Amino acid sequence: MDVIKVATNYCNEKISEYPQLTDQIRGFYDLFRMEIEDDCCNWDNEWELLWQDVKDLIEEHNNEGADTPS
Repeated sequence: MDVIKVATNYCNEKISEYPQLTDQIRGFYDLFRMEIEDDCCNWDNEWELLWQDVKDLIEEHNNEGADTPS
């Protein structure tokens, strides 16, 4: 499977799991697609950046409720 399909499937999966983060995940994906359209970049590196950005976003989202005192 090529990098674009992997990235697309990953983002769609995370959007399904976290619909409230759709806009942010799509923004990261759009940036990924813009970057790989430039032939000068490394696709694998751009995929790693996308994966890390989405992972960090989800972790931040999941920790928001944990920081609130009861």
